[in-house]
Amino acid sequence: MKDGAPALLPLLRSRAQGDIIAWIMLHPEDESSLTEIARATNTSGATVMREVDRLADAGLIRESRRGNQRL
Repeated sequence: MKDGAPALLPLLRSRAQGDIIAWIMLHPEDESSLTEIARATNTSGATVMREVDRLADAGLIRESRRGNQRL
C-alpha cells in the first residue's frame, strides 16, 4: 500500500527533497556530512549533493568543509 502524498509535496519537486530539507532543518545544531544526510534520509548521495547545492545557492543553508567532507 502506498503512502499518501505529503501535504507539502506540491511545493517541492520530490519526497527526497522534502526529506533532505526536513533533516537539515530539524537538526540545525548538527554539522551533517552529505553521506550522513543520505543515510538518514535513505536518499542517494548524488541526490543529496544536488539538493544541498540548490539550498546553498539559494542561501538557505551554510556549508563548510572539514577535510574532504562537505558539512
